[in-house]
Amino acid sequence: MKKLLYILLAVIIVFSSCKKEEASNNNLNVNISNMTGIWEATSLILDGDNLSSLATILYWLKADMTIEENYQYNNSTNINDNTGTWELSGSNLIIYWDTGEKVTYQINSLNNTTVSLILVEWLNDSGYIQFETGSVTLVKQ
Repeated sequence: MKKLLYILLAVIIVFSSCKKEEASNNNLNVNISNMTGIWEATSLILDGDNLSSLATILYWLKADMTIEENYQYNNSTNINDNTGTWELSGSNLIIYWDTGEKVTYQINSLNNTTVSLILVEWLNDSGYIQFETGSVTLVKQ
């Protein structure tokens, strides 16, 4: 009986000392140099609406941590723009638009030519939620 208790105690100690590994995006090589450049949104879906089908959307992430957005609606000659700043926080891309909006994306995947983003939070200029769900696929130009 004593041996059984020792074996049981040893098994409990072994299993309790094992640490469960959590899945994360920490394996992404996200840094300023591989995020800078001009990116085209080939897919932009916010709250179920595919906005990339309505316009051509370009983002220019600059090394000085500023960002420019240019978009042109289909069948329009007007080019609209937006400016702001951006930062990386772990695997999150955070954009502070000059309009007062704050957009946070989780970088889901990244390679030399494509980045996939999942919307974490999009706050309007009053600090309220603008969009609840979304995703973006960007292709480097």
